[in-house]
Amino acid sequence: MKTIQGYVAPLPKDGGGRWQVAVVDGDVEYHVVPRGAGVDLAEHLSEQVEVQGTIIEEPDCPLRIQVRSYRLIDQLDDDAWYENDAV
Repeated sequence: MKTIQGYVAPLPKDGGGRWQVAVVDGDVEYHVVPRGAGVDLAEHLSEQVEVQGTIIEEPDCPLRIQVRSYRLIDQLDDDAWYENDAV
Protein backbone atom coordinates (compact mmCIF):
# COMPACT_ATOMS: atom_id res chain seq x y z
CA MET A 1 0.00 0.00 0.00
CA LYS A 2 1.37 3.41 -0.99
CA THR A 3 0.28 6.93 -0.01
CA ILE A 4 0.50 9.76 -2.55
CA GLN A 5 -0.55 13.40 -2.45
CA GLY A 6 -1.53 15.44 -5.45
CA TYR A 7 -4.46 16.90 -7.31
CA VAL A 8 -7.26 15.17 -9.21
CA ALA A 9 -7.00 15.71 -12.98
CA PRO A 10 -9.46 14.68 -15.70
CA LEU A 11 -8.55 12.14 -18.38
CA PRO A 12 -10.47 11.34 -21.59
CA LYS A 13 -13.72 9.40 -21.18
CA ASP A 14 -13.52 5.62 -21.35
CA GLY A 15 -15.33 3.46 -23.91
CA GLY A 16 -18.50 3.52 -21.78
CA GLY A 17 -18.62 7.33 -21.70
CA ARG A 18 -17.50 7.59 -18.06
CA TRP A 19 -15.00 10.19 -16.94
CA GLN A 20 -11.63 8.90 -15.87
CA VAL A 21 -9.27 10.71 -13.52
CA ALA A 22 -5.67 10.68 -12.42
CA VAL A 23 -3.93 11.86 -9.30
CA VAL A 24 -0.99 14.03 -10.28
CA ASP A 25 1.91 14.17 -7.82
CA GLY A 26 4.53 16.57 -9.17
CA ASP A 27 5.39 15.24 -12.63
CA VAL A 28 4.02 11.72 -11.97
CA GLU A 29 0.49 10.87 -13.08
CA TYR A 30 -1.34 7.92 -11.52
CA HIS A 31 -4.40 6.84 -13.50
CA VAL A 32 -7.14 5.90 -11.04
CA VAL A 33 -8.71 2.46 -11.50
CA PRO A 34 -12.48 3.20 -11.56
CA ARG A 35 -13.45 0.84 -8.74
CA GLY A 36 -14.07 1.23 -5.03
CA ALA A 37 -13.01 4.56 -3.52
CA GLY A 38 -11.48 5.62 -6.86
CA VAL A 39 -14.93 6.11 -8.40
CA ASP A 40 -15.66 9.05 -6.06
CA LEU A 41 -12.54 10.98 -7.08
CA ALA A 42 -14.22 12.18 -10.30
CA GLU A 43 -16.35 14.44 -8.07
CA HIS A 44 -13.22 16.21 -6.81
CA LEU A 45 -11.55 17.52 -9.99
CA SER A 46 -8.68 19.95 -9.32
CA GLU A 47 -8.83 19.33 -5.57
CA GLN A 48 -5.81 18.31 -3.52
CA VAL A 49 -6.07 14.77 -2.15
CA GLU A 50 -4.11 12.17 -0.27
CA VAL A 51 -4.83 8.68 -1.54
CA GLN A 52 -3.79 5.26 -0.32
CA GLY A 53 -3.78 2.32 -2.64
CA THR A 54 -1.92 -0.23 -4.67
CA ILE A 55 0.27 0.95 -7.54
CA ILE A 56 0.00 -1.12 -10.72
CA GLU A 57 3.01 -0.99 -13.03
CA GLU A 58 2.90 -2.65 -16.43
CA PRO A 59 5.26 -2.21 -19.40
CA ASP A 60 4.10 0.37 -21.96
CA CYS A 61 1.15 1.48 -19.76
CA PRO A 62 0.71 4.52 -17.55
CA LEU A 63 1.06 4.05 -13.80
CA ARG A 64 -2.27 3.13 -12.26
CA ILE A 65 -3.52 3.16 -8.69
CA GLN A 66 -6.28 1.06 -7.14
CA VAL A 67 -7.50 3.51 -4.49
CA ARG A 68 -8.38 2.00 -1.12
CA SER A 69 -9.05 5.30 0.65
CA TYR A 70 -8.61 9.02 0.16
CA ARG A 71 -9.04 12.30 1.98
CA LEU A 72 -9.31 15.87 0.76
CA ILE A 73 -6.46 18.16 1.82
CA ASP A 74 -7.28 21.69 2.94
CA GLN A 75 -5.14 24.09 0.94
CA LEU A 76 -5.25 26.92 3.45
CA ASP A 77 -5.29 27.25 7.17
CA ASP A 78 -8.66 29.00 7.65
CA ASP A 79 -7.21 31.78 9.83
CA ALA A 80 -3.84 32.24 8.07
CA TRP A 81 -4.98 35.01 5.73
CA TYR A 82 -6.35 37.05 8.67
CA GLU A 83 -2.92 37.08 10.26
CA ASN A 84 -1.24 38.25 7.05
CA ASP A 85 -3.70 41.13 6.51
CA ALA A 86 -3.48 42.59 10.02
CA VAL A 87 -3.50 46.39 9.98
